[in-house]
Amino acid sequence: MPIGTMVVAVPLSSQHYWFRANGLVYCLYFPSRLSGRVPNLTVNGQPKISIEGRRVHVLDDDGKDWKLTIVGKVAPKE
Repeated sequence: MPIGTMVVAVPLSSQHYWFRANGLVYCLYFPSRLSGRVPNLTVNGQPKISIEGRRVHVLDDDGKDWKLTIVGKVAPKE
């Protein structure tokens, strides 16, 4: 984005996590922070989750509670 005679560039990135719960597959959005803090999750692991509307609380492998946003739900094929 040009500002005067300067150009400012900001790295934008995010991560998406997929969870299966209650017979649905949820796609969760987590904005990456510049500090590099991300949930410590094991692939194919069994984290504890709590769904409250469009927000999901995930307890990671270190016992830290993370709040993520649901961006999509997929129902199983019949």
